[in-house]
Amino acid sequence: MSSLKAQLLAHFCTLLFGLSAIFGAHITADAASIVSGRGLTGMLTLVLLLLLLRNKRHPLTGTDRTKLFINGMLLGCHWICFFLGVREGGVAMGTIGFASFPAFVIFFEGVMWRKIPASGDLFIALMIMGGIAFLAPSAVGPQHSMAGMFWSVSAGSTQAVVVMFNRYHRTAASPLQSSCWQCFGCAMIALPAGFHGMVQSSASDWLFIILLGVICTALAYWLLTLSLRTLLPRTLSLILILEPVYALVLAKLFLHQNPESTMLLAAALVTGASVLSVVCPPKPALQDNV
Repeated sequence: MSSLKAQLLAHFCTLLFGLSAIFGAHITADAASIVSGRGLTGMLTLVLLLLLLRNKRHPLTGTDRTKLFINGMLLGCHWICFFLGVREGGVAMGTIGFASFPAFVIFFEGVMWRKIPASGDLFIALMIMGGIAFLAPSAVGPQHSMAGMFWSVSAGSTQAVVVMFNRYHRTAASPLQSSCWQCFGCAMIALPAGFHGMVQSSASDWLFIILLGVICTALAYWLLTLSLRTLLPRTLSLILILEPVYALVLAKLFLHQNPESTMLLAAALVTGASVLSVVCPPKPALQDNV
């Protein structure tokens, strides 16, 4: 695959991730029902893909499976916060708040290692905090709520936990295997609270939940693995950072949601900081101890 085709594939994958916010906004079921349904349909689709693509299956130990399952449960918590943020605050606030996760990664790693982050990392964190500050006036406006901002920022913090877990707990799983096990963990952590809602969901809700699981999860992760064959991880990360931008465009086209100027400024700051976090990744050795 040529580099151009791989980049176009990665952009399409990012578009699908952004589309998940649009589908989530159309579903009336509660967030736990959405996550459990998305996890189950995504897992089943990925199982079928793994049966067809035998070369994507690697031998896994019990420890590998446990790590992947735990990671899936953490991802499930992130998805619940994300869909609550979209429902309470709209697509723009939900996706911008989620994109704040690099600042939480910097903060959590500083606490974990008892180190003061490097100056470049602090600058990135300050840019993201500035973006979140611009969200606050919108959160108290007539169309949104502080609850939306709370849940969207919570989505960012839980995504940071997922990123750190992946960074420090590697497994032998292929990307498709990892996605499959994580979908399983997502479904299991949300199922106790979401089972009743899934049973009571309308046909329309189930249509969007299946689309979430098949298109925005299984297909998106499969395309992700295909693009990784050609693109460097850093290049792919720079493309994936555009998810809030795609989500804002899709919200304008399909939901007629027009983000306020403060939200656009917040998106610019948060997305710009995320780009810097990839171009200038956190240093392995941080500065002086706290």
